[in-house]
Amino acid sequence: MIDIRDARTYIEHFLQIRTKSGRVQPFILNPAQIKLDDALRAQDAAGKPMRALVLKARQLGFSTYTEGLIFSRAATQEQHPAMILAHLDTSTAALFAMERLFYDRLPPLMRPMLKKSNDTELLFENPTRSQKEKDKNPGLQSSIVCNTAGAGHGIGRGTMLRSLHCSEFAFWRGNKADTLTGLLQAVPGDKGTLVVIESTANGFEEFEKLWEAAVKGENDFAAIFCGWQENAEYRKPVPPGTVWTEKELEMKARLGLDDEQLAWRRWCIQNNCHGDERMFRQEYPSTPDEAFLTTGTGVFDNELVMARKQAAPDPERIGRFAYDYDGERITGIRWMDDAFGWIKIYGDGETWTAAQGRPYGETEREPSPKDGSREERSDRANVGCGDQTGSPGDARPGSDVDWRAPYVLAGDTAGEGSDYFTGQLLDNSTGRQKAVLRMPTDEIEYTRQMYCLGLTFNKALMGIECNFTTYPQRELERLNYPNFYWRERYDTNTNAMGRAYGFRTDGKTRPVIISGLKDAFHDHPESFIDRDTLGEMLTFIRSDAGRPEAVQGEHDDLVMALAIAHEIRKQQRVTPLEEAENPKPRLKDQFRNNKNWRRI
Repeated sequence: MIDIRDARTYIEHFLQIRTKSGRVQPFILNPAQIKLDDALRAQDAAGKPMRALVLKARQLGFSTYTEGLIFSRAATQEQHPAMILAHLDTSTAALFAMERLFYDRLPPLMRPMLKKSNDTELLFENPTRSQKEKDKNPGLQSSIVCNTAGAGHGIGRGTMLRSLHCSEFAFWRGNKADTLTGLLQAVPGDKGTLVVIESTANGFEEFEKLWEAAVKGENDFAAIFCGWQENAEYRKPVPPGTVWTEKELEMKARLGLDDEQLAWRRWCIQNNCHGDERMFRQEYPSTPDEAFLTTGTGVFDNELVMARKQAAPDPERIGRFAYDYDGERITGIRWMDDAFGWIKIYGDGETWTAAQGRPYGETEREPSPKDGSREERSDRANVGCGDQTGSPGDARPGSDVDWRAPYVLAGDTAGEGSDYFTGQLLDNSTGRQKAVLRMPTDEIEYTRQMYCLGLTFNKALMGIECNFTTYPQRELERLNYPNFYWRERYDTNTNAMGRAYGFRTDGKTRPVIISGLKDAFHDHPESFIDRDTLGEMLTFIRSDAGRPEAVQGEHDDLVMALAIAHEIRKQQRVTPLEEAENPKPRLKDQFRNNKNWRRI
């Protein structure tokens, strides 16, 4: 006896599909489809809701299986609303045509009553107009609705679903994260509910984040990957005299391939992928990493970025600066370790201990007219950085602050919907990241943290973006920060070119600094060591219009701060200061080292 409540039994006994050749035949699950079916069955047997996230190579039949599964549920269960969302209208139409074929090819006795069938919906209800008859025999009152993601706002909101299929999620238009969030709220977390999200990869974006969370067990989705090698159809006879390359032999051993699969791969690269092996890896990945690394339109080399991210060191310290502020100046700067702090400090393999001063050397720059003399500016600045005795137990990043080293510090201020203020500190002699600041939109505290960070690292050359707010730059000048990046600007009052502090990101400078950052990463990837920054680089892509920007829903604050940092390096020296082995302390340093001395 056939149990129609068993989805797989129902599919293989009653449903028919159209093959690539156009022939209609019974739906028999292939190995990839069985892999997904087994995972969903295991969840259901454990009393859990069925949730699956499928990363796939092309044409393995996951969409077909999921349509069959949804149809088997809606056509046999009462009150079972289901929804299918695809990335394109043409795909939506194709998926609905599949559902309609399932219904049309059912044995007559197996067909539920059908009230409505249009281009997007099957409604399994009694089609009679007699309310009395409908009350007596309403039918299943289940439905299957097909839509295109991004076609309208609020898809799925205000509805209740028992089954949901999200097809090619990585290619959905609009804010896919917001759309998916609304849809998931419509599916209860009860046993018997179903959500399948399947897609080929499209670089590092929302789908990749979901996948990583599923792999790590941070959500309830079963992570299912099927590479091209799992499709039994992907094989070709081996031409006589074929000689495999060393790379092909390595792949054969690693993936357990046979010669006919290798022959198909070689054929597919030449005939379907224009001889481009990278395109083959994109369309037909063999591993999850290969799927994400070779897809999308990333500005940077994603394979190299991922390699750097995996090799990135942990920061030596995480925390923030504490300080005293009397309304006029900042004094008593001290480092506070804090696991939730805004600043990460990276070392050079040494241990960070209590702070030591930066008593010598100051980078050259053109002084501001209101700064006073260089000695006066140095004295005022050193009030902030030289009086860093702190309290017992106050650890600060100091021993790894090489007083000879030149540093640059660049900032990207929150704007255009950004949620963060960021800063990137580089050792200018190497271009290596030394510190990274990222904090919510509090421009007052951001300015003070940048002030403390810059002074701590040898009065680093500072360049802060001033597109959306000029407060950080103006306040740093008021605090007499001693070392700014400057740019040329036309002065309408004097009708002459003058100098202005702060970095302007506009249509001319933005492409330049992004190209500069791309070159820097290509030439010296070892200098990029912060995982969060590298993570943003993975989701920094070229839009359809060709503009380099973050994937929708992601951030590029750290990337832009780093791009500015590399651009302003040209105004900072690149060689360490040369000093005597035991230089004589300056008078003001002797005063500071005298515990009995205090400023009046």
